[in-house]
Parts: sequence; structure tokens; C-alpha cells
Amino acid sequence: MGWFKRLKDGIQTATRNKKEAPEGLWYQCNNCKETSTMKELKENFYKCPHCNYHVRIGSYDYFDLLFDG
Repeated sequence: MGWFKRLKDGIQTATRNKKEAPEGLWYQCNNCKETSTMKELKENFYKCPHCNYHVRIGSYDYFDLLFDG
């Protein structure tokens, strides 16, 4: 919930002042709903740093974990 209520219809937030985050920078855990960075998730071997939930990963990421290189 925001700090202010929009009492009038049609009020829009200026988008030129908003900063966009690159896609794939953050991860939200499906179990505990905490947010962490993808770097932190990879360093923890795709387990949530907060609740140790094992994140489902694709084959390329799995092979990258298994084999050095």
C-alpha cells in the first residue's frame, strides 16, 4: 500500500523519473517470498539464502554447476 491515496481519477506517475532495473537481476523465492540477487543465489548453489529452498534450474545451469570450465 502506498503512502498517498489518489483521490482523483486519471492521475499518472511521471515515467521519466523512474529507474528501470535490468531483467534477471533479482530473484523472489517461491517459498518465503524474500528477494535476493541472482549473484547471491548462484553463489549459494541455487538455494534461497533465507530459507534454503532449492530453486528449480535448467540443464545448462545444472551442467555449469557440475563441471568446471
